[in-house]
Amino acid sequence: HLIWYSGGTTILQMITHEPVGVFGAAEGFIFMSGLLAGMVYSRREYTDRQAAGKVWHRAFIIYKYHIAGLFIAMLWFWLGSHYFAEQVTVFGGSFSNLPTMPFMTMLMSFLLLNKPAYLEILPLYIMYMLLFPLALYGFRRGYLKWVLALSVLI
Repeated sequence: HLIWYSGGTTILQMITHEPVGVFGAAEGFIFMSGLLAGMVYSRREYTDRQAAGKVWHRAFIIYKYHIAGLFIAMLWFWLGSHYFAEQVTVFGGSFSNLPTMPFMTMLMSFLLLNKPAYLEILPLYIMYMLLFPLALYGFRRGYLKWVLALSVLI
């Protein structure tokens, strides 16, 4: 991100840095992942059920890695708040409720409703992966306009 803020406005920045709104690397990741998922899981050799099973299995694997990363971040915050209490404001926005409501914070995090800073992209990606079989089902049956319209709405 440093290039965008230290070098002034360049032609490259005009094209890539939020030309149509607030878009960044996270949105690009989601877009590219959607294209790749479409190429991988829409192959004709997979039935709808097989494709859905593979997509949901992938979403579960990503969920497990997200939870592991979340657990490490929460543990880091907990250790920091106990041993470096004066520095805990660095984490404040991400885990502000963890010291006062640890169970609820962890529950909401595991349900993908509490998303600490820099850990918000995987819950979005998991949600799209869980919805992908519906889009694939519609696409295979010729409902491309409906799939595109719902994709824009979501």
